[in-house]
Amino acid sequence: MLPLTLTFEDFNNTEKIANIPSELNVDGLPSGYTPLVGDLAYYEPWGNISVFYEDFRYSNSLYKLGTLESGADIFGNMNEDFEVTIERVN
Repeated sequence: MLPLTLTFEDFNNTEKIANIPSELNVDGLPSGYTPLVGDLAYYEPWGNISVFYEDFRYSNSLYKLGTLESGADIFGNMNEDFEVTIERVN
């Protein structure tokens, strides 16, 4: 799906979330994890992705997709909805 341009909004003063156009395959992945600042994750029940700007507790059906190399603090300072293009870096 990448590159992908998404509109993010705040959720729970912990993460920014955005809906994605289709479900991701999570077969074979652990059933959940404990996200940290900078983690990019997929939450299967809602079909959205998250960028965490605060650490959070273990969550079932949450799957880590990657980690931002920098800029996680910028997400926490965004007060309005905003658009981001996500690209994979090899």
